[in-house]
Amino acid sequence: MLAPASPFWRIAAASAALKLAICGHVHGEHSIAYRGKMLEVGPATCFQWRRDACDIEIDDRHGYRLFDFDGDGYSVRTVFV
Repeated sequence: MLAPASPFWRIAAASAALKLAICGHVHGEHSIAYRGKMLEVGPATCFQWRRDACDIEIDDRHGYRLFDFDGDGYSVRTVFV
């Protein structure tokens, strides 16, 4: 997903103000926590890569993520159509 991931996490960890980064699409949904920071990744609006597959497998779902922000927190829901 992030190759290499270390530059992103190094910059994110150095920012006291950063709590959440949102991006897309990587052909799959992901929620990753690292050193008090969250990375939320939305699925593609085209096909997805099947998670945990040993070989490349395509999941033909199309999706997006909905975020609801409340104070210092948030909730996220993935919708596949």
